[in-house]
This record gives sequence, C-alpha cells and structure tokens, in this order.
Amino acid sequence: METHTDPQEAFHESGRQYWRRVMPWLHLLRVPGVAGSPRVLLAGFVASYVFMLFDLLTLGLTIRDRLPTLERVLELPVNFGLSVLAPNTMMYLFLSVASGRSVTLYPFQLSAIVFVHLLGGLFISRLAAGMLTQGTSPPVDQAARFSLVKFPSLMLALAFPLLAIALLAGLASGLVLLERIPLGGPWLAGICYGPVLLLTFFAMIVAVGLVVGWPLLVATLATENSDGFDAWSRSFDYLRSRILPILISAGLTLMLGLAVLVLISELAERTFSFVNLLQSRLLHLPANEIAQRANATFADGPSGFQNLWRTLGMCVIHGYILTLYWTTVVAIYVQARLSVDRIPLDEFQT
Repeated sequence: METHTDPQEAFHESGRQYWRRVMPWLHLLRVPGVAGSPRVLLAGFVASYVFMLFDLLTLGLTIRDRLPTLERVLELPVNFGLSVLAPNTMMYLFLSVASGRSVTLYPFQLSAIVFVHLLGGLFISRLAAGMLTQGTSPPVDQAARFSLVKFPSLMLALAFPLLAIALLAGLASGLVLLERIPLGGPWLAGICYGPVLLLTFFAMIVAVGLVVGWPLLVATLATENSDGFDAWSRSFDYLRSRILPILISAGLTLMLGLAVLVLISELAERTFSFVNLLQSRLLHLPANEIAQRANATFADGPSGFQNLWRTLGMCVIHGYILTLYWTTVVAIYVQARLSVDRIPLDEFQT
C-alpha cells in the first residue's frame, strides 16, 4: 500500500509517525498497552463492576470471582474464549431468545447486559480511539457524555440489520402460512418452499453479520462522531471488502493481549496467595480460615474489607478483558479505514 506525503511533512515527522506511515499494522501492537491506560481501564473497571452487580442481583453469585490464569484457560478454553468475545456472545444469545430459538430464565438480565455492552462499548471505544489516533484520550466526563449522546445513533445503526432480519423472517413465515389456506394452500406452500429456504438463508447471513460485525458500529461512532446511517454503511462496506484481514488481525491482536492478560492474572493469583500465607504466618491462623475471608461479608466483621478489596481487584482484571476487546475493535476499524478509504491513522473527530 503506497502513501504519498509531502517531503517537508516527512522531514518533520517523528520516528513513531514514520513507522506508522510505512507499516500501519504496527499500531496493532499498541493495543495491550492502550487497553491498560488509566482512563481506558477505569471505564472497563466500571463496566465490569456493573456486570458483577447484575450477576449478584439475578444469579445470587458472580461468575467473575476467578482469575483467567493459564491453568484455568487451558482447562476451559471455550468458556474463556466466549467470555473474551462477550459482546458478540451476548448479541448471539439475545437474537436467539428474540427469535424463539432459545429460552432464558433471566430475560431482564440478558437485556441489561446487552445494554451495558452497547453503552460501555461506546464509552471505552471513545477513550481508546483517542489514545490510538492522537496519543491521548479525551477526558472521562466528555467520553461519558459522548456515549450517552451517541447511544440513539447506535440503536439506529442496529435497527437496519434487525429490520432486515425481521422482514426476511416475516416473508418466510407468510409463505409457510400459505399451507393453512383451504384446498390449494398445501400446493402453494410446496411451490414456495424454495423461496422460504432462500429467505431464511439470507436472514441467517444478516444475523451472522450482525453478531460478528456490530462492534464495528460502535468503533465507527466512537472514532468518526458520525450518525447511525454512516456507521452502518461504513461497517458494512469494511466487512464486505476486508472480512478476512479483519478476522485475522483481530485474532492475532487478541492473542497478544490475552498473553498479557494471562501474565497479569498469574501475578495477581500469586499476590493473593502470598498475602494469605503472610497473614497465616504472622497471625498464627489456619490457612483455610484465611482463605474463607475472600468470601466474607461485612456481617462477618472487618474481614468483609478483605473481600471488598479482592472483588475490586477482580473487577480491574476482568475490566481489562473488556478494554482489550474494544481497543482491538477500534484498532481494527482504524486499520480497515486506512485500507479502504485511505483515511490516515491519526484522524479523530472530536
């Protein structure tokens, strides 16, 4: 890919700008660091804490009380992968329940989680987009207001594929119902069986595209400060023309970030174990009694603070998973934007 720059501009550019111009894919290596920057990680921490509250209010327990250490990742790799791709996973579950293919005992929780992924994704992506393009993220309060203002645009962008799915499914259902017409109905339904298959196939293609590509809508709004229609058209165009490079780049970038995540989790696990051992030795208490403090509440006394601090630490690590995901999406979007529309990597609409 050739890029032409003015000689005077190239003379004044920094080393980082030079390498980003010559090898634009190198900016993907910045994703783990950007995901861990203070403002971005703060947004991920808040979203993770909200998800934990949803778990406690609905399930009575939290699924975020275990660190993604190497042993646990290798033990349950599929579960870990689905948790990393939580925005896509939850959108798939939401569509499955909405279409009647699946049933959930917690419809409110599912809807609330999807809502937080939408709003939190805008919040995190806005901060990450500033870091990836300009080297500095906007203030947290501005990013929060931005996500609230752009949320209706995101819902509008999602409405296009959802309406397409509903229209295709409605047409297919109408053709199936022809069989209920007396006398000639079964013959009409049999003749129209082919169109039913075709309409259902197209609906499934749109649904798969929505599950895979809806995060690009968030990245578009966060980076371009555009409207819902522009976000939908850009995302569709990039997926249509660059689907394979997008998936490969996303996979490699996430693998790099997950290696950093597992390392952090291992260090956190060792830290918790060492502090428990230190308490047991210095306080002359059994190790199992110290370990039980991790589940203590304030009704059990001051040990509730130990559980609180451990929970906050867990939320930070699980928040890093969210920031890693959304930073990867923004980085992939910026890369696809450069490849398709030749828009520079450092362009960011305030």
